[in-house]
Parts: sequence; C-alpha cells; structure tokens
Amino acid sequence: MHYVCAVEQQTHDNSMKTSFLFSMWLLICLTMTIASAKDALNISIIKTPNEGLQPLAQVDAKGDLHLVYFKGDAAHGDLFYVQRAKGTREFTNPVRVNHIDGAVMAIGTIRGAHFALGRDGNLHIAWMGSKNTMKDDDHHHAPMLYTRSLDGGETFERERNLIEDAYGLDGGGSLAADDEGNVMLVWHAGAKGGGEAVRRVWTRLSSNEGESFGPEKAVDDGKAGVCGCCGLQAYAAASGPRWNILYRSATEQVNRDMYLLASSDGQKFTSRRLDEWKIEACPMSSAALIERQGKVLAAWETNGNIVYTSVASEGGKLEVNRLPTNGEKKLKRKHPAIAIAEDGSALLCWTEGTGWKRGGSVHWQVFDAGGKPTDQKGARDGLPAWSKPTVVGEKSGGLLIVF
Repeated sequence: MHYVCAVEQQTHDNSMKTSFLFSMWLLICLTMTIASAKDALNISIIKTPNEGLQPLAQVDAKGDLHLVYFKGDAAHGDLFYVQRAKGTREFTNPVRVNHIDGAVMAIGTIRGAHFALGRDGNLHIAWMGSKNTMKDDDHHHAPMLYTRSLDGGETFERERNLIEDAYGLDGGGSLAADDEGNVMLVWHAGAKGGGEAVRRVWTRLSSNEGESFGPEKAVDDGKAGVCGCCGLQAYAAASGPRWNILYRSATEQVNRDMYLLASSDGQKFTSRRLDEWKIEACPMSSAALIERQGKVLAAWETNGNIVYTSVASEGGKLEVNRLPTNGEKKLKRKHPAIAIAEDGSALLCWTEGTGWKRGGSVHWQVFDAGGKPTDQKGARDGLPAWSKPTVVGEKSGGLLIVF
C-alpha cells in the first residue's frame, strides 16, 4: 500500500514537472512569436490603379503617396498620375501626364517613365517618346521627353524634348531631383546613332526646378560603351555625392558590367565598376538606387539573378551580394526595386518569369538595417506583361509594393 502511494506521488510529481516545463515552453514560444510579430514590418501589396502598368511611386514629407503609371497600347500609350493621402486607401481621379496622344511606350519594360519629387513636392517626369512623337518615324531620333507639375499634380506642362544633339536613345532614360531645385535628366546614346561601343551617358542639369536646363554633357569616360537597350537609373542623394547614375556597359559587346557614376556638382563624375557579366546579348535590364544612412544602395540583374550592394560615399571595400539561388540553375529574376523603412530596414523587390510580351510574378525580401536578410519574404503572381513593381517606405513605418 505504501509502495503504491509512493509510486502515485512520484507520478504526480513528474506530471507536475512535465506540465510546468510544457507551460514554460509555451510561454517562450508565445514570447518569441510576439517579439517576431513586433519586429516584422507591415508590408502592403496592391495592384496598380485602373489596371495600369509600370507604376512609379514616391512618398512626400507629409506621408502622401504619389503614383505614376502607364496605360494603353504598349507601343504608344499614356501616362497617368494619382495620389493617396496618408492614412487613406482611395486614390484621386487620374490626371493624364502627356499632352501628345500616345506619347509613351511600355515595350521592353525599360523605356517607360521615370519620376521624382523635387523642391516643395513638385513633380518631375521623363520618358522616351513613342513613334507618335518622332519625325518621319525615325527611331534614331527618339526624343527624351520631360514635363513637370508645380501645382501638386492638378496639371502638367506640355512635354518637351530635351535632346538637342545626342540622339540615339534606345534603352530609355532617367531623372533625379533634389529639394534645392536641381533636376538632372539622364540618358544614353551613341554619336550620330552609333553602336554600343561609342554610346555615352549624357546628362542635362537644371538649377531652377526644371524651368531651363544646361547643355548636354557626356559624363562617363567613353571607354566602356553602354548596353544599347538596357535601362539606367539616376538618384539624387541627400548626403555624399549628390548625383548617382547606375548603368550597364557594353565593352567589346560582351562585357555587360555595371558601373556607378557619382558626382557632387553634376559636372565631374567618378566611375566605379560594381559587377561583371559576360553575355553576347542585350539583357534589357533595369536597375535601382536609393539612399540609407549616408550610403547608396544599388540593385541590378546579373546572369538572371538580382545583385545588390551598399556603396559608401568615401569608397572603400565593395561587398556585392546575390540573392540565394535555392538550387535553381536558370533564374529569370529582373527589374529590382528598393525601399527603406523608418527603422532602416530595406525591402528588395524583383520580378520572376517575365519576358517578351509575357508577365510573371513579384517577389520580395526584407533586409535588416545591417544588411542581413530577415524571415520576411514573399511572392505574388499576376504581374502583367511589360510591367514591373515599385516599392516605397511609408511614414507609418510600413512598406508598400505596387505592381
């Protein structure tokens, strides 16, 4: 009898101990889950309004979202502008940006619009003109069109061509603007329509919020050439070199390397090769630039994968990172976009499976302020043909993907 009671007591004690340990384990798991949920960024994903393509988004100092998108025939469509006030879900009625009907093209994904907010929230938009804007249907004289809005997007000035002599535009262009009234237009072209080996990166700089622009200026060293139908990306940084341009070379028509041009005054640029890629073809790639804590973050495509790095203004060692391949041998990752959250985290977004007249899916990965990948990543199907995503950091602390 005493033996049975002793066994029952021991069993009871073991049961209490097991119950206690299980409770502690649950508490730890719950704490970790709460901490993880607390640390996780709020990522919102929405479709481009009005079934538009190639969205471009910016958030102003008040936290309002500004969005530009393409709609219409891919060879000759139109640009539209909408905005969404901070804390709301509804966009304003669309305002057409271009005055010439069908002035914009979406073919190739890299020839669409580029968009920047300038001083006092003024809107600056530039794009490669469609055949509707060319004289005698001459592709070698495609214009680099620019417009602006000084009334918060209610109206846009009639677009004007800012190429005077450096014609030969093919892979689109870009622009950047700062809060001091400076606007830089960027494109690449060969002398008199020459091939990739003689293509240069050209700029025109305005110091009066786009009212007028200085002369055309080739800002690369002319040794590497430029990939003819690849896009380039310009960005105006608040610290370090003000003007940054990311572009792909075409040395000997097989060295499709990535270069970063940087300048403090918009006149004299330094050049730095960021990555190498040998391919005897034009990959029709795009790139992304953004600033975080005094460093420029750059992302681009190499050999079907997305590559990214942080470039300090003082130079130093360059650490190039590549997204994990997950064992896949033939990747089709393209068109990166980057946004920075309020806590310094970065959201890298890209497309997969896209091609000529073919849509695909949108993928993303969050990196912490130190540049390490987090558990936050995802994907969404349904990206239309000729489109690509845009991402922004919102004043609420979250991140927004539009595709």
